[in-house]
Amino acid sequence: AMLGADYLALSAHKAGGPQGVGALWARPGAPLKPVQLGGGQEKSRRSGTENVIGIAGFGAAVRAATSSEGLAQMAGLAAGRDRFEQRIAAAARVTVFGDDVPRLPNTSCLALEGLSSETQVMAMDLEGVAISAGAACSSGKVRPSRVLKGMGASDALASAAVRFSFGWDTAEQDFEHIAQVWMKTSRRANASAFKETV
Repeated sequence: AMLGADYLALSAHKAGGPQGVGALWARPGAPLKPVQLGGGQEKSRRSGTENVIGIAGFGAAVRAATSSEGLAQMAGLAAGRDRFEQRIAAAARVTVFGDDVPRLPNTSCLALEGLSSETQVMAMDLEGVAISAGAACSSGKVRPSRVLKGMGASDALASAAVRFSFGWDTAEQDFEHIAQVWMKTSRRANASAFKETV
């Protein structure tokens, strides 16, 4: 209710939990129809046997992430992500999406207009760094993100967006290494987008 949302979908792996399990919150009174019918589980909203181990893992991840130690770790991760973005923005004319609003501490989405996301993903992969273009669930279907377009990004900017996801064990040298690799590969592909002073 605090977010003013009608629906909120959560993925466990974004909080350090297991992949393949999540949660859906719906505002009381918000319409919600089942997409599969059958056994009546989840108040007849989603049939099928619940993934009990996954749900328990999700709960454990949330407890760990919201503990004082987990919150401190997330704050440190956000600080590393922010330094990573500042390092890149000091060198290139990038757009960092969501940098002025609260967001996940382990994720950075940025774009260098004129350099396609596919080109960036391939170049980084050749350097041993895995990044993403678009949503992970739409792999192989790279097109401008509807979310980024909804945030006001042009097709050209949304088509240049890439996502960096960091983990609980990402260290300061990892942030610096990834920034250096991205700058090296991106400068090679689009030197005009880089600032001369850096």
